[in-house]
Amino acid sequence: PHLIKNRFISPNSHFYQEKTRMEDFDYRVLLPYKVDFSTSSVGKYIKQSKKKCSWRWGFAHIPSIESGKTDVECRGKEMELTLIWSVTSGRHEMYLNNKLIHVDPSHGHLIVEKQFEHTFYVSEAVLKGNHIIKVAAYALGIGSHSGRNQFSMSFDGQEYNNFWPMYDLGSESMKAQYRYSLEPTYSDIPRAIGDIVP
Repeated sequence: PHLIKNRFISPNSHFYQEKTRMEDFDYRVLLPYKVDFSTSSVGKYIKQSKKKCSWRWGFAHIPSIESGKTDVECRGKEMELTLIWSVTSGRHEMYLNNKLIHVDPSHGHLIVEKQFEHTFYVSEAVLKGNHIIKVAAYALGIGSHSGRNQFSMSFDGQEYNNFWPMYDLGSESMKAQYRYSLEPTYSDIPRAIGDIVP
C-alpha cells in the first residue's frame, strides 16, 4: 500500500502503529531506529525519589527504503515505552504505547532500590513475532553501576543506543550494513532484527 500522505509527523507527536494500516510485508524484517529518549525526576516531595523515563523508537518502512527514499520518509511503525520507578518504595509501572502493561506495588516500607530490571514479551496484538523488551535502571551513583547508563532498554537484545539514527534511514551506509536483511522474503511474520554485515 501507499503511504498515508501526512503519515510522517513531528518527532514530538504521538504516533503508534495502531494508527495506520499497513501490511506485515512492509515490515518483513525489523530495522529499528531511535526517535527520542527522555528522563525526569517526578517525586512528590523529593524529586529524585521517583524516576520517569520514556523511549520512543520505530521500525524502518522497508518499501520506502527500497524505493530510494531517505530520512523521515522511511519512518514506519513507532512505539513508546515509559517506566515510572520509585527508588524509595520499589513500586514501578510500565506503559507500552500509553497502555499499562506491568505494575509492581510498593513494598509497604522504605527501601532504597539500587537497581531495577524487567523483561517481557511484546503482545502479538501490538507486534507479531514474540519480540522481547528488557529494561534496566540504576540509582544514580550507586557503587559499581555509577559508570553505566542510568537507564537502558533493549529490543530483541539490541540496545536502544545502538538503534539506527532516524535522520540516517535509507542512507547508503544503512543499506550496505543491512543488505542481507533487505533481500526479498515472503514471510508474513516480521523477522528479528536484521543480520548486520561485518
